Amino acid sequence: MNYYLDKLNELGADGIDFIPLTEAFMKREYIRCEVISSYTKEEFKHVKHIPKTPYLFWKMIDGKKVYCE
Repeated sequence: MNYYLDKLNELGADGIDFIPLTEAFMKREYIRCEVISSYTKEEFKHVKHIPKTPYLFWKMIDGKKVYCE
């Protein structure tokens, strides 16, 4: 789990979304993708089980979730 927290800090991200495998391969823009689990950085520090699916880091900008590249 340290990898995810390190990456959150490195990117300055506010959270992480776990998405289905099919979403990761079928979509280039993740604006309206299905989300399996979503955690803020603080919530993620207490997660015991991490989904084994693709993930996207995000920041809140002007009250909207924006995915990091």
